[in-house]
Amino acid sequence: MGVNLRDTKTNSFEPLPPGRYSIQVDSAEIKKAKTSGAKMIAVAYKVIDGDFEGRLLWENFIWQDNSQWKLKGFLEAAGSDLAMNPDVEPEDVVKGIKGLKVSVYTEPDTLGDMPTNKLSKYMSLKTS
Repeated sequence: MGVNLRDTKTNSFEPLPPGRYSIQVDSAEIKKAKTSGAKMIAVAYKVIDGDFEGRLLWENFIWQDNSQWKLKGFLEAAGSDLAMNPDVEPEDVVKGIKGLKVSVYTEPDTLGDMPTNKLSKYMSLKTS
């Protein structure tokens, strides 16, 4: 059985235009950072509305004391109780964040020579 490739749209991995987007955690897993070897939580988000609905964005939260501010900001914006846990483990975060939603600001960036999106300024969807 053949398929019609002529009318099939390809996925774009170009960075999204700068702006604020509503996103939802699609998946999360624990990995090791390539450069430092540090434990990190690799998160895939899905844009949940607007012109770019369905597009994926990715982010890594490094599991080190000097990097926890970014993860805490995300968890607080999403309304997760994990942000107030005094002894949270990466496995707890991976289990607890699937489906969380926030508003995030994104702008084009590069990682090495690869175009990507830099995510920042997390906000609750209720206040964005």
